Amino acid sequence: PQVLMMMNGSAQEMLTNTSSPVIQQIEKGADTNQKTEILFMSLMNRAPSASEREIAKKEADANGPSAWPNMVWALLNTREFIFIQ
Repeated sequence: PQVLMMMNGSAQEMLTNTSSPVIQQIEKGADTNQKTEILFMSLMNRAPSASEREIAKKEADANGPSAWPNMVWALLNTREFIFIQ
């Protein structure tokens, strides 16, 4: 139930909403690289890898501002976020 709640529940809506503190912080980034850094530090508490930066850049280039809530949702549903390592 907890995983389903994170994927489609109110917590997911709260974090991916454009008025959420996470999205607001990401939008303060000067460029895609800095925004990606903010995204990963906010949710994963680590810097993104080179391949993660590349994926984020492709997503941002393809979808513009709507890419950031999509990436928040994707990171919230990774095994790394859901399970304690």
